[in-house]
Amino acid sequence: MGVGTVRFMIDSGRVIKVTEVLYVPDLDRRLLSIPSLVAKGASVEFTGDGCIISFEGRLVARVEKRDKLFVWNVVETTDEERMPDVAASAELPPGSLWHERLGHVSKKMVLASRAAEGVPSFVQDEEGSVDALCAGCSCGKMTVSPFSRQSGSVVKTAGLLDIVHSDVMGPMKPQSQGGARFVVTFVDDYSRYVHAYLIKAKSEVFARFKEYKALVEAQTGRRIRCVRSDNGGEYVNKQFGDYFAAHGIVHQTSTPYTPQQNGLAERMNRTLVEMARSMLYHRGMAREWWGEALHTAVYVTNRVPNTARPQSTPHEVFMGHKPDLSHLRVFGSRGFVHVDKSRRIKWDARAHACIFLGYAAGSKAYSVWDVEDERVVTTRTVVLDERPVDNNRNVVHVTRQAPLELDDDVNLVQQQPIVPVTDNGGDTEMAEVDDDPVDMEVDMVPNTLVQSQHDGQEMSRRGGEERTMPVSASIPDTIAARQLTNQASLLQSALVPSSARTGGTSLSDHLVFGPTRPRQVRISAQQQPRLLTGTQEPSTAAYPALPPSEGSRTTGGADRFLLEDGENNSSSGQDATGNGYTSDGRLDEPDAKRPRIDDEYEIALAASESIPNSFGDAMRSPESDKWKEACRAEIRAHVRNHTWDLVYRPPGVRVIGHKWVFALKRDEHGNIIRYKARLVALGCFQTYGVDYTSTYSPVASLNTVRIFLAVCCQRGYVVKQYDVETAFLNGDLEEEVYMVPPEGINVRDGMVCRLRRSLYGLKQAAAVWHKTIRSVFIALGFKQCKSCPCLFVRVGQNGPVYIVLYVDDLLIGCEAEEEASSIAEALGARFRLKSLGDARFILGMELHYNTQKGEVFVGQAQYISRMIARFGQADAHPVRNPNVIGQDLRASNEHPKLDAKKPYRELVGSLLYVANATRPDICVAVGILSQHLEDPREMHWRAAVRVLRYLKGTLSTGIKYCRGTQLRLLAFSDANWGSDLSTRRSTSGVLLQLCGGPVVFKAKKQATVALSSAEAEYMAIAVAVQEVLWVRQLLKEMAIGIGCATDVFIDNKAAISMASNSGYTPLAKHIDLRVHFVRDHVENGAIKVQHVRSAQQLADYLTKPLPTPQFVLLVTASGVVRYNDHGAQVEGEC
Repeated sequence: MGVGTVRFMIDSGRVIKVTEVLYVPDLDRRLLSIPSLVAKGASVEFTGDGCIISFEGRLVARVEKRDKLFVWNVVETTDEERMPDVAASAELPPGSLWHERLGHVSKKMVLASRAAEGVPSFVQDEEGSVDALCAGCSCGKMTVSPFSRQSGSVVKTAGLLDIVHSDVMGPMKPQSQGGARFVVTFVDDYSRYVHAYLIKAKSEVFARFKEYKALVEAQTGRRIRCVRSDNGGEYVNKQFGDYFAAHGIVHQTSTPYTPQQNGLAERMNRTLVEMARSMLYHRGMAREWWGEALHTAVYVTNRVPNTARPQSTPHEVFMGHKPDLSHLRVFGSRGFVHVDKSRRIKWDARAHACIFLGYAAGSKAYSVWDVEDERVVTTRTVVLDERPVDNNRNVVHVTRQAPLELDDDVNLVQQQPIVPVTDNGGDTEMAEVDDDPVDMEVDMVPNTLVQSQHDGQEMSRRGGEERTMPVSASIPDTIAARQLTNQASLLQSALVPSSARTGGTSLSDHLVFGPTRPRQVRISAQQQPRLLTGTQEPSTAAYPALPPSEGSRTTGGADRFLLEDGENNSSSGQDATGNGYTSDGRLDEPDAKRPRIDDEYEIALAASESIPNSFGDAMRSPESDKWKEACRAEIRAHVRNHTWDLVYRPPGVRVIGHKWVFALKRDEHGNIIRYKARLVALGCFQTYGVDYTSTYSPVASLNTVRIFLAVCCQRGYVVKQYDVETAFLNGDLEEEVYMVPPEGINVRDGMVCRLRRSLYGLKQAAAVWHKTIRSVFIALGFKQCKSCPCLFVRVGQNGPVYIVLYVDDLLIGCEAEEEASSIAEALGARFRLKSLGDARFILGMELHYNTQKGEVFVGQAQYISRMIARFGQADAHPVRNPNVIGQDLRASNEHPKLDAKKPYRELVGSLLYVANATRPDICVAVGILSQHLEDPREMHWRAAVRVLRYLKGTLSTGIKYCRGTQLRLLAFSDANWGSDLSTRRSTSGVLLQLCGGPVVFKAKKQATVALSSAEAEYMAIAVAVQEVLWVRQLLKEMAIGIGCATDVFIDNKAAISMASNSGYTPLAKHIDLRVHFVRDHVENGAIKVQHVRSAQQLADYLTKPLPTPQFVLLVTASGVVRYNDHGAQVEGEC
């Protein structure tokens, strides 16, 4: 005995889940409790011949009465056996639902299909009628009334492949997503089993026939005896004639201008077009998707009966077994597809919106269009909504590039055959032939903006054609070694237009990506025929665009871009900001009229500009052209760098995914100077010891950057800035790493990227890059500093030369510009180096120079300005002090919790960066705020906003360094005893000055509770000494000698005594031995402890809030001053 859950499919096609089911092993019948159904809200009505089960007034099932028992026929399903779940509609009668699933076949064929597996035996009444007028059929199949005709005798064949009928239809308007303009069909006369192939030109018919012949003869074990076609030149030629003669095939042709003699093939063409057109129109899809619709029509029609064999199906006759139709779904249905874990990270959605495109050949799966990733996905884990779409719907449309003409001997893209199809049951085999030109035309709306009721956003139709632009690329040896019939190279899986070939250049010298992003176009209510009565308002919900191609796999969907030789690698533009919501639904930057914090509002969580989160977002954004160019530049860099080889996936290897990451690069004025796109590997799926080992890579600290600037200021050096483009791509990988091909290009099925060089996102990428550039620096005569592995020094005749490395940004400090240019030239021979001139903007910090006075000013005015606007404080009043003396920010239940809409973490994080970079004056305030990230209250938000208001009033404040007679290092150490009221721990404040400005500053809570103020001061001295020793060692490696001891200024005489006295000190006997290392360095002469008055203790403002006059005085004295736009000092002197 046990209790569980049972799932089964009922007549309407829905999957019903029944819970609390008793499991009785010895019971040989399944029993359903009527009281249990009623208890769950169902209604059961008994009649003389059965009963009716309904739920909430809607019919669920009709149960037959057999031998005094009521028997409900259901199909049990399991998670392992069933196809993907479907949200079938109770609003659509079963007969109408299966009419749509079966591709809009006739009523007679719908009823006949009930004999197949998986099709319910629905009752033909007003609930399950298939007689209702169907808009799709009316628009897709309506013809003029036929003329009377005499029926002739029809010769029946005796077996499979005795006669094969063939015909070509086209040219189609427009071409398919794969560039096809024709369709060739091959119909087996005996079974009516049909194969259809999409082709670009009639010259491909012969090749497709050979494929067809090899396939069907291998499947059936029989040979083709006779081929019947018209007199078209694609059939009547020497090539076909020689082939038929060599294989003993009789070729029969129809009389000119008598298509009726090839009526079976002609009627099949009409059947396929009518079915495809009906499906396209019924679900509001644009005509470009006729290839996908035809694919589905082929699949479905082959599995329904026809008039020649009404008791069976072509599939059953040809394959020898009945088809299972339980998995059929309505073409174009919207739904959700599961996202594999290799293509998402922790907090990404587990499912994406999708559109049903048909059935995957050779597997029990569906083919759907992933709306988010914008690519075709083959999957069985999908949920579809088959409910009918309002007739006044949106039509999905895409831009098309010009047809691609390829040399006959070059097969760049494999054309996959459509799944075989057969006649859907015309009245006679010699049925009326539709002589009208094949045109999948669907009326489109004018090129206008249409307001969407779904999301309240305006979406525009992007018109026009896209020009195909080639880019040169090398051919890796990996693919060349493979035995491909056309010797296709690494990049030959991309479509290469003949117009892109110039002179003697081979096809392998070009890399071309497919058409650009699709358009979304709506059909207005006035353009739609009113096939149904009623007052229902038309739906204007925007449906996503469908996939762009077939025949070749698309790794990235419709938003593919083009590459062109000679294009500029960088895109520049003005700072684009807006208010409210962006086109992709995220909050944009607030303006100066934004409400204050006391009002209820939503605040922007992203940056002031809407930076895309994915490739699709970038292609849909207003700056799509700029992001597209950034992607082009990134792919060009990979092609030049030979980052990967395209190979067929080796068995058993793990393939990691990738993601596009976008960013904006700015100058010192906050203007956008570059749109950056990075192809990032999902290294989170790498395995230690398999595809990576070492991952450590250092970066220059902000302390190192400040010391570098101070030393260069003292020496009067020029400071040049350089950027290494695509830095992480320059190191060679030692491990074998395989990656999914990038979004935006087409590759052959089964191909993956074997990475030859490092790539962003790989766990070892940073380590490989640092190892590579370090070796180059050493080869140029530089030595790596042990105190900071990202600072390199070379001593020459003109003095030392310094290089600071921060990932891919380089700062070169030297006496003459010529020396910097020489170093850059040497680096440029190894890397793609971009010169940014004099260092003006580094790591979010602005640099201003006053060469006459020998001053360097470091500030963050632009960063702070954007932050003020980002958090809605553009109209806030400034304050002169970031702290409030005596304010208790300890949280309690009495204080109201902070509204979750207010981004407290984001605000504190932004303030932390400013505090650590150039503003030691806010360190105390930000340090207190950072202690309440887990449970912030309203008072914490107000305190954080106060810091922002203080920054607004001191926007042009920053650190100033000035050249003096000698380079002198000063240190200040202070402590606030028991400052933390919750833990009673003290706060240490440390500030180190070089060239009149702070280079190291800290405001840190002490690890243990101090028993006296002297003890707290002594523990703070230990922190200061550690920093002093590090700076002295770094200066020594920079070839700057500091022979004398470094003064450490303290305002507590007891602490000075403890630091200077090496004997027994009762007050310090319990202090950790590591603190007493201060005494060692005092004794060896490296440190000299000095007393300073409390009013002159510069580190005092790093330990506690101070009154405004004292606060301003100490901050200015420490070298944190204001500058105007001309670089002249406003307050504070050198």
